[in-house]
This record gives sequence, C-alpha cells and structure tokens, in this order.
Amino acid sequence: MIHHGVRRKTNNSIKFLLLFLLIFELLFVGLNILLVPNEILLIHNGFSQESFFKPGFLKINMKENGIIRILEHESDLKSVFNSGNTSVQPTSAGETEIRFDLFGILPIKTTNVRVLDNREVLVSGKSIGVHLNIGGVLVLAVSTVNDTEGKSVSLFTDDSIVKGDIIRKVNDIDVKSVEALKTIVQDSKGNEISILAQRGDRLVTWSVRPVISKDDGEYKLGLWVRDASAGIGTLTFYDGETGWYGALGHGISDTDTGVMMPVGTGRIFNSNIMGIRKGAPGAPGEFKGMFNMQKEIGNIKINNEFGIYGTIDKNKTDLSEYTPYKVGSKNKIKLGKAYILCQGEDNTIGKYEIEIVKVSKNITSGSKGIVLTITDPKLLEQTGGIIQGMSGSPIIQNDMLVGAVTHVFVNDPKKGYGIFIECMLNEIEKYNNKSSATVQFAELSKAG
Repeated sequence: MIHHGVRRKTNNSIKFLLLFLLIFELLFVGLNILLVPNEILLIHNGFSQESFFKPGFLKINMKENGIIRILEHESDLKSVFNSGNTSVQPTSAGETEIRFDLFGILPIKTTNVRVLDNREVLVSGKSIGVHLNIGGVLVLAVSTVNDTEGKSVSLFTDDSIVKGDIIRKVNDIDVKSVEALKTIVQDSKGNEISILAQRGDRLVTWSVRPVISKDDGEYKLGLWVRDASAGIGTLTFYDGETGWYGALGHGISDTDTGVMMPVGTGRIFNSNIMGIRKGAPGAPGEFKGMFNMQKEIGNIKINNEFGIYGTIDKNKTDLSEYTPYKVGSKNKIKLGKAYILCQGEDNTIGKYEIEIVKVSKNITSGSKGIVLTITDPKLLEQTGGIIQGMSGSPIIQNDMLVGAVTHVFVNDPKKGYGIFIECMLNEIEKYNNKSSATVQFAELSKAG
C-alpha cells in the first residue's frame, strides 16, 4: 500500500510539473504575441530594420510586393514552440502588411509596415511662432450664473457638457470663435438654443436656455471657453520633395484641459528670442519670443502627438538658411555624443553638444524614443538645459538628422526626451496618402 501511494504521489508531481511548464510556456509565448508590433516604420536604404521575438507556432504571411523581406533566426532558447528572432528589412518605399497565422491556419494578428524613402531634408533649428485656431470653441470649465434674483443657476447637469468638449455649432450655425458664440447667446434673448459639440471621437447635442447675469445684464451660459492657442517652438526640418515641414515633435494641447487642440486653421511665423528664463530643477525655463502675425511663413495642417506639420511658403522664408542632412533611422543612433540645433538669445542658430544616453528602439511611435542630456557648457549657461520653446530642435548625429527634442525632465532640466525622425516623416506620408484621413472624416460626418 505504501509502495502504490508513493508511485501515485510521484505521478501527480510529474503531472503538476508538466502542467506548470506548459502554462509557463503558454504565458511566455502569449506575451511575445502581444509584443509583436501593430505597426512597423522603416527607412529604405537607411540601415533600418525592426526585430522582434516570434513564437514558432506563428507563421508569417505577407504580400509579395517587393517592399520588405523577412529574416527568421532560430533562437538559442529551444522549446516545443521553436521560437526565434524575426527581422523585417526594407527593400523599397511603400506600404504593406504582415499577417501572423496560428499554425499557418488561423489569422490572429496583422501588422502594418510603412517604408519611407531615405531622402535628404533641409534642417532648421529656427524659432517659430505658432498660432492655432481650433475651428470651434473649447470648454475650459463649467460654472454657475448669478441670475437677476441673485440665485446661482447651473445650466448644465448630468454632465450634459464637460470640460474638454469642443462646441461646433449652435442652432445649426458654425461656431468658430468665442465672439461668435457670445453673439448667438445674446441674440437668443433667453430662448432655448441647441448646441452641438465634439467629445473625443463622438458628437453630442443638448438644449439650454441662456440666463441673464445680474453682474452685467448679459445672457450667459456659465462656460469658460477658448478658441485658439499661441506659443513659441522650433522648426525641425523642411522636406523639399513634399513642400512640408515638421516642428515641435509633440502636439499642442490646451494647458487647462489637456485636450489635443484640433486644427481649424493654423499658421507659423518667424520668431525673435527676446529673453530666456533659465530652467532649474522643478521649474522649467522658457524662451521669451515675439512674432509678427502679419508675416506668416506657413500653415498648420496637422497637430497630433508627433508634432505640428504643414506647408511653407518658399517666397516668405529663406531656405538658404537651412542645412541639408540625410535622414538617419533609429537603428543608426548610437549612445554617446550628438548635437542639437536651436536659436539662441542672439537670434542665431547654434550647434550644441548633447549625449544620447538611451534609445528605445522598440518604440515605433510617440515622442519619447530618445533620452538625452545637454552637455554643452554654453547652452547650459544660457538656458540651464532644455526649456520651453526648444521642442523641435533637430538632433544631429554622424551628419544625419535622427530626431528632435520633445520634452524636459522637470526635476532635471539637463535631461529630456526626443522623437525619432522617421516618426515625424511618417506623419507627412500618412497625410499625403489621405487614406486614414478620409476614413476618419467619413466616420465623423456619419456620427453627425
């Protein structure tokens, strides 16, 4: 009896161990399925490739269109799933897809691949003024109105309107400015008005009766609103093939709501640096600039997490001030010395030494793929490190444009983030391709 009990116990232990190993293996490969990127961005002839760990039971299917090639390398880590490293390399510019099939039968994931031309661009570093009209009215806060009897009246309940909503129409009339909204509210004479607003990706409507305020005798809604944003940034590059520029490396968001400002109309201008507030730990510095809004040099067509983009009027800016550089992909970036270009207090563009301390090559999008430290004594003396207005400053390494400065570490202004240059170029490619922009517009129109 003891002999049989020990055997059963041993068999159960073996089964438990096998089950544990199977669960561990499934979790391991499941994690790697999640790590297979949803999008791959490459530069043709830019020594660019994307590598990831692929479980062996996933088979790759792709269109034979000559845009990419797949290299699969068997891993030293042997398992029943025969996992290994996979590399995607560009062979020509274009867009394609890779499909991952479970055991070559069941499709479970599709990855979009975009290959950009390795073209030369004109690199700037100039300070620019930015003015962006959102094409609507952004709600900053919702408050009450003191009516003629002195009562505090709340016109919006149950989150019918919330901070971050963008008012697009009132009584079917387009509202593109704060003044336009105020005029319609006054003309209502207290009658009910219908408001259409954008909330994220959807449209919402509600009706309300404006109330006469005891404070000034005008009709009010109890809303704090804004219709535009302005500031200083840095122009990164001009692409002669498309006539487009890229700047900032991150989007323009409303300071009060955090909402990414949509583009109604937008313009950029040459800017003069009038002074510098030096940065310190916990207190970011800034360029104090001035620009003439009668002398624009270009427009803004895109504002998103990767920066602002538009076209430049070559008749209104001197392109001879820009410097041609080849584009370098993230795979060409090395840890160590590099340079940034930015406009200083004397309004000339300087070349300042930095150190690249980290490169997150697995990041295919976003504005924090590069971690850098300002090391140039002259720039540190002027600014204390990375300051507001420096966003978009080109990052140069080995005579290639590899990225742009985007953010500062608030508690250590000598350090900050940068975006890969291919992420910025990709935004121009996507816009000019029009496919994604057309789909988004159609969906928004349908929702309305």
